[in-house]
Amino acid sequence: MDETIMPKHLWDFCAQYVAEIRSLTAQPLFSLEGRTLFELVTGNTLDVSEYISFSWYEPVYYYDSTSFPQRKELIGRWIGVAHNVGQALCFWVLPKSGIPIARTMVRAITQIEMSTNAVKQELESYDQLIK
Repeated sequence: MDETIMPKHLWDFCAQYVAEIRSLTAQPLFSLEGRTLFELVTGNTLDVSEYISFSWYEPVYYYDSTSFPQRKELIGRWIGVAHNVGQALCFWVLPKSGIPIARTMVRAITQIEMSTNAVKQELESYDQLIK
């Protein structure tokens, strides 16, 4: 993969994530009364459920049904919500290939898992491949 393309893609995903979080967050403007502009106009509270489980570029496991006979749970990095792709709660994941994929079966790596040498080595290997 061309190394000049990869950082652009990650910045695009990061900028989109930041813009989405800002649109879902009340800004400190007195006239908004602690609400988002959307909420003030429509009276409806925005749904933030897609954003509460992960942080941007957080290491995650995602399910890969095409990896038979290897493990089906592979390591990647969470890079945002995949709107209008698949079902609800579909996320963009950056796998070892460096090409973002959309997945609905994504889970956080627990603190206990992160403390094991196997996961530390797997994440280190992943980060080296992405660089």
